[in-house]
Amino acid sequence: MAGVITKRSDFDSDRVTPAHVGFTGTASANATSNIDYKVTADSVLDRIQLIFSSSLLGDKYTVQIVDKDNALGGGANIVVASVFNEFNVDTALQTQVDYTSPIPIAIPANTYIRVRYTATALLGSVGVKANVFKFEYRD
Repeated sequence: MAGVITKRSDFDSDRVTPAHVGFTGTASANATSNIDYKVTADSVLDRIQLIFSSSLLGDKYTVQIVDKDNALGGGANIVVASVFNEFNVDTALQTQVDYTSPIPIAIPANTYIRVRYTATALLGSVGVKANVFKFEYRD
């Protein structure tokens, strides 16, 4: 990533363009599920919002940047960065996280933003929604 953004003041329209996206998935009951979104261009993560439906006390979530397909040459399913690790779900809230990073988080092209959700319910599934506020580097 040429001219990598390392601080918030580096965001300007000559270097990056907004590429915000929302994605959804379903976490299976009594299991850990991965909900992945492929990032196709070198980007930086600025903010993420997570929304869960039908979550239970005891459920947990993790947000990672993952090289699922060995795009970076270090092997498949390598965790490039972790944003949250095993955070506990607050069942009183539908919007679990609305997080703006104090420093931009690099997302290399052809890696994935992964929401890893562990559901503790024996029956039923959990709806997982992620709103990602990211910027793609201009060529």
